[in-house]
Amino acid sequence: MKLYAPLLSLAALTAQPVLAAEPWTGAFWNEQCAPGANGDASLGCSAFVMGAIDGMRVQSMATRTPLPFCAPGNVSTGRTVELFRQRLASRPQDHGLPAVVILVNALGDAYPCGQ
Repeated sequence: MKLYAPLLSLAALTAQPVLAAEPWTGAFWNEQCAPGANGDASLGCSAFVMGAIDGMRVQSMATRTPLPFCAPGNVSTGRTVELFRQRLASRPQDHGLPAVVILVNALGDAYPCGQ
């Protein structure tokens, strides 16, 4: 047991508290956008999705580059948020990625350009 005491002490010194998911990651938004999330979280999810899309549109206009997806103009906010939720739920391995990347991939799969 004397041999293990220094190792246990060292392990205790290097232990880090578990931190909540970073707000820019898919893990954070997976919690916020989950079906049944409270009203504030659900509203935050919708605001994130629409804000990210607005930001991509502004960047697209400023740089004169096309968006990486071709959604029709009549797609509702609810449908867009649902696509994001579905992508988060179906690909937990992507939760460490920036949430905007997950959103772009979800929209690109749902609304590919040139088809």
